[in-house]
Amino acid sequence: VSQSRYGRLVGGVGRILPGVDHPAKYYNYFGFESSHCLGGANYLKSSFKRTIVVEGYMCLLKGFDWCQELETNICCTFHAETSVVQAEDLVSLDIPIWFWYDNDKAGNAGWVKAERLLRGKVPGLKRAKLPISVDVGKMSKEEFLKYFEDCRKEF
Repeated sequence: VSQSRYGRLVGGVGRILPGVDHPAKYYNYFGFESSHCLGGANYLKSSFKRTIVVEGYMCLLKGFDWCQELETNICCTFHAETSVVQAEDLVSLDIPIWFWYDNDKAGNAGWVKAERLLRGKVPGLKRAKLPISVDVGKMSKEEFLKYFEDCRKEF
């Protein structure tokens, strides 16, 4: 479980590591399947200008405070795959959505699925393709803000 510098709960996640006879499973802090919720969903605001979707919990934590300053939502899908339930939550915001999934095999496949679920249902749906080997969870604030501004100009 993690908090922002404002002392607000951002979220929490658990993971059961893969075993010989079962795959890895991800759960949020209440024990629900992570595919049925968005990390940070309790702070999504339709009054903000846009929503950035990242693929991991650590990326959400890294960008949360910065996005609050930018009047931008940030949430995560816990891995690079958007479910129908998560897509419905994003559609309900009715604001532009930028996917900042990693530019790797999983991130690219995740974007294809997300686009299929959201195309025509949300305004301003875009994929901001991060450079290969760049991860939101490892960005400095300066890198994040520069990339954000570059994306804002492009979109």
